[in-house]
Amino acid sequence: MRNGDEKSQRADKTAAPILVVGEVLYDVFDDSRVIGGAPFNFACQLHSLGFETFFSSAVGDDEDGREILAFMSRKGMGTDGVNRDGDRETGRVIVSLDSSGVPEYDILEDRAWDRIVLTPAVEGLLDGLIALVCYGSLAQRSARSRKSISRVLDRVGPEAVKVCDLNLRQNYYSPSLVDQCLRNADILKLNEEELAVVKDLLEYDGEDFARHLVDAYSLHCLCVTLGSEGSCLYLPDGRSVDHAIDERTLPGELKDTVGAGDAFTAMFCAGFLMKHGWETVVDRASRFAAALCTVRGALPDGEDFYEPFIRELNARGE
Repeated sequence: MRNGDEKSQRADKTAAPILVVGEVLYDVFDDSRVIGGAPFNFACQLHSLGFETFFSSAVGDDEDGREILAFMSRKGMGTDGVNRDGDRETGRVIVSLDSSGVPEYDILEDRAWDRIVLTPAVEGLLDGLIALVCYGSLAQRSARSRKSISRVLDRVGPEAVKVCDLNLRQNYYSPSLVDQCLRNADILKLNEEELAVVKDLLEYDGEDFARHLVDAYSLHCLCVTLGSEGSCLYLPDGRSVDHAIDERTLPGELKDTVGAGDAFTAMFCAGFLMKHGWETVVDRASRFAAALCTVRGALPDGEDFYEPFIRELNARGE
């Protein structure tokens, strides 16, 4: 089975850029801090995999903000989509890990990314072709950022594939916000816990809620990640792809799972844009996320981490 419908045929690695809009922040651990934020992680992963990627967000006029912009510049990412907010501090999340390395988050409020304003560079980008736009729910906890994300989704052309990673956190979501996120989406990614939360929010009491979402919101696909159990991809017309993880193939010792879901989504979209088969797309996304769990934090230090996956993406005949 290949993802060869009209939308995927339009998407091409070199034809148009990817636009990601949402939060960037520092994940603060007991003994360290690392740059994070689900949309930022997603954008960095795709950039490191060789895709032209633009990131839209906001940072404070502070040390954290300057370090984030310097990090982006070192990686070769443009920073002209990121606002500098002189009134609010750069975002921070206090991260605590349980005994299995699974994170819990305390997301500090009223931060720069709560006031995302589209820069002239992003406005100009919206005048051209965009292959894929990615957004989430967390950045929409504020009216200002929600308005900017809505503007992006309204202005991108029909060739753009809209990817939603809900990333439900704390109390920063509502039934109306989730419903609107789903209405805009072509591709939806959820983990198993989020699927249950969305089911309650939308007050669905029928069978096979995942299949209901695909049909009710006319999704191109819905990917539900199941942690160490793998993932399940739901497609239109009753099709699905189940993928189980063979733990014997994991590449090393588990360090933490921070950013694993973002890595999965990034590699999933990379394979989708390269028009690889669904089974290949899901398998590679799972292996990429598993590999990330063997390093600390959401973004590996060395680009050599990506080399084997880039070779796989560029392979033909899959």
